[in-house]
Amino acid sequence: MVPIIQNIIPVSGPRPGKIKQSIKWIVIHETDNTSLGAGAERHGLFLQNQARNHPNPNAGITGWHYSVDDGVIVQHIPDEEVAWHAGDWAANGHTGGNGAGIGIEICVNPDSGFETAVKNTTELVALLLDKHDLDVNAVKQHNYFINTNCPRRIRDTGRWNAFLDMVRAEVNGANKPSTPSQKHPVTPPAPPSTNPAAPPQSSAFSVGDIVRVRNGALSFDNVAVASFIFEGTYRIDELNGKRAVLDKGGIHTAFRTSDLILANGAPAPTPPTPPVKITPAPAPDQNANRNLFEEGSAFIAGATVYQTALNAANKTDPLNLIRSLVGSTMVVSEIYHNGTVARVGNTGFFRIQDVTLV
Repeated sequence: MVPIIQNIIPVSGPRPGKIKQSIKWIVIHETDNTSLGAGAERHGLFLQNQARNHPNPNAGITGWHYSVDDGVIVQHIPDEEVAWHAGDWAANGHTGGNGAGIGIEICVNPDSGFETAVKNTTELVALLLDKHDLDVNAVKQHNYFINTNCPRRIRDTGRWNAFLDMVRAEVNGANKPSTPSQKHPVTPPAPPSTNPAAPPQSSAFSVGDIVRVRNGALSFDNVAVASFIFEGTYRIDELNGKRAVLDKGGIHTAFRTSDLILANGAPAPTPPTPPVKITPAPAPDQNANRNLFEEGSAFIAGATVYQTALNAANKTDPLNLIRSLVGSTMVVSEIYHNGTVARVGNTGFFRIQDVTLV
């Protein structure tokens, strides 16, 4: 199974912070976002931005629990919380897709393999069915709760029953190793720090203690977490034996107490050194302009737009905005596809062959 990264957004418009009365459904969506690069992690960044822009938890902004692409699964909202993804709160309240469902978005961006993303989704669904003691009858299309053509590709190709069959195969362990513990393999916890300067760990914690998370630790459910979590301090809001839930109003993640360090009086952790990003040089017999472009280069946009911007995720088509920039001088913010595609800030993407270096 591909890694599950927990990148939990703060309580806000897309994460209202309401606890479900029960979990009854797994609701399958597709992002309908065909922009280049609009995979699971990009949708996580989108929801983080939405949370910052709409801090009021009563704002009713669309949110969902997981995004899945061909290489990773990202969790945005805890399973136990309501999210506005099914459009049926007014009709069904606490028993519907919003009130009792876990929303999963399958990414459809062209640089992600859709078939692999679907397979990864079926593995995630099987994991959630087991975790929440549900059967395959709990797996529903978005369309089940409201009249909408979602998940579009699965519906348009008549593959819903095949999707459910794939989930059943995962639940029953078809084509899996016979050892149950290997059905959904996880990365083993990192070994304890050998740094003699590291503060001693304590096994005696109380609700209200302020703690840090040991660098490299997994969540209580053996799921990888976002690296920024290791840089902060958090309040223990819930404690049950070796399981501690941190910061219910923020990261809302459970860890083993053995992976926590009391922060009171302890030095702040040293932030990790960011990796140096290097753009590889292309072969000289290809587009001659490629090796002239790097992040920070200024260029004049040509007439051909490579892709619309990533903010198509919120159903806004900025094509006219991008066309208005033709002939303008802009700065490259990122280089993609071995130097053949340049991103312009948060605006859009251009082929290198369609721009002129200033």
